[in-house]
Amino acid sequence: MDARGFGHTTVLDEGVRADFMQSGLLDHEIEFALEYLSFTGLPDGVSPLTRVGVFDTEAFCQRYPEKAKHGQPGRVEMQIQMDERLRELQPMFPNQFIVVDTPQAAEPWPNYDSEPVEEVLKLQERLGISPERIRIYELENQNRAEIVRAMLVAEGDPGAAAQVKDAPAVHTEPGNAQSPPSDGEAADKIIVEA
Repeated sequence: MDARGFGHTTVLDEGVRADFMQSGLLDHEIEFALEYLSFTGLPDGVSPLTRVGVFDTEAFCQRYPEKAKHGQPGRVEMQIQMDERLRELQPMFPNQFIVVDTPQAAEPWPNYDSEPVEEVLKLQERLGISPERIRIYELENQNRAEIVRAMLVAEGDPGAAAQVKDAPAVHTEPGNAQSPPSDGEAADKIIVEA
């Protein structure tokens, strides 16, 4: 309030409006929606998917600068903030929206995670398993640079293989599609029952 008794509004931080769209649903999101959402009151012959929309936080955050500027968060920070807030709100509105994470890649073969690098490379070739499948699983789990490089070369992309840097091996247990990511990790899609 100023000296004359007039109030002034100052916007400290602009909110984000999550606009859910009916396009862009991926197969795992459709399966999840059909299994976990209730679609009461639909007339016969109307697909329940007409009541499902998607808000992709990763795609939404592409409009933000990659790096933080002038006190505004960068793209990754904004996505993490949005995902955390949506996860906080989900239990309060369980019939309104559900956070759906991208499912992790399946283990290429039993005991894959316990195999040394040399054995993985031999078994991949001998069993004829897709190098892309192994590379994606490896990136999501142990992230062993030697395996990622070898799979990129097998996929026909030696240029990308040359850019792979050695990183400390990080092992995470494969989760299921419904488990929330840890704090600071971003979800890919959010779906809603309209």
